[in-house]
Amino acid sequence: ENSARSVLEEMAPSPLLRCFVLLVCGMVMAIATLPPGYEDELYCPEGSCLGKKTVPDAWSGPRMALFECKAEDGQGKASAPRPWGSQIDAAVKEKYLAEGLHTRVCAAEAAPTADGSKEM
Repeated sequence: ENSARSVLEEMAPSPLLRCFVLLVCGMVMAIATLPPGYEDELYCPEGSCLGKKTVPDAWSGPRMALFECKAEDGQGKASAPRPWGSQIDAAVKEKYLAEGLHTRVCAAEAAPTADGSKEM
């Protein structure tokens, strides 16, 4: 019994190691979420619409990790949306619009608002 106990004690992480692991995990969560102004709008190419990704419950992170550009005909492969926000140069948004990108939400996933428009 003593030898088994000493082996278990040697395998157990030290309190310092546990503290380090918790600190690193906390830093990863803080980095994973972008501050406001970087993903205010998500843009998709023509022939696709913005829809929610299937993610695990309680999943968090940047908006781009939660949404995708889905093929409107249901046949094509989904792609990542392109983000734009108030902290990004307006020329980037203009470029997206010139390329034909849009912020249209997939009709099946949109909820009607008071003014009749749809939003996620």
